[in-house]
Amino acid sequence: MTDRLVHLIYRGVEAVLCMFPLRIVHGLGETIGRIAWWVAPAYRRIATRNLCIAFGGELSRDELRNLSRAHFRTLCGNFLASAKIADLSREEIRAAVTIEGIEGVHRLFDGERGSIFVISHLGNWELIAQIFPLLTDRPLGTVYQRLSNPHMDAELRSKRSRLGLQTFERKQGFQAAMKMLREGGGVGVLMDQH
Repeated sequence: MTDRLVHLIYRGVEAVLCMFPLRIVHGLGETIGRIAWWVAPAYRRIATRNLCIAFGGELSRDELRNLSRAHFRTLCGNFLASAKIADLSREEIRAAVTIEGIEGVHRLFDGERGSIFVISHLGNWELIAQIFPLLTDRPLGTVYQRLSNPHMDAELRSKRSRLGLQTFERKQGFQAAMKMLREGGGVGVLMDQH
């Protein structure tokens, strides 16, 4: 019952977000991210510690703090925008994105071999799931981790696959993903998945 209620609340919030333009939805997420940075000190410390590890002594304390704030804004902006992005048409998605370096993707697919794409988990992976099938006619898929809420998981898989992307749940093994690669397709993997 709780899973269904959480899913219904999510659907309600999503319906409201989808009434607004993408820029406004992303901006609202950035505002929430600014607030989250202030009210979530434990996560702020984790983000700052990770930035210290990543940048060593290259950045000052103020630079690390500013980067941590920017991370919260971007993360929350992308999170809210993902609900809207999954609702956009092919044309709206193309209009919202500037793609650079697409020639590299086309070169990968010139031959018969498949390709593995390593994707950052801290980007807008929902946008990647929607735009990548628009760039090639090759079969495409992504490895994902099932959500604990079965209703949310089913919706997520449906949205990711609406333009042709197949989803491969990582705990079910990699046979289907390997088959796609052998047939010349492309498979995306989030770089921090085990």
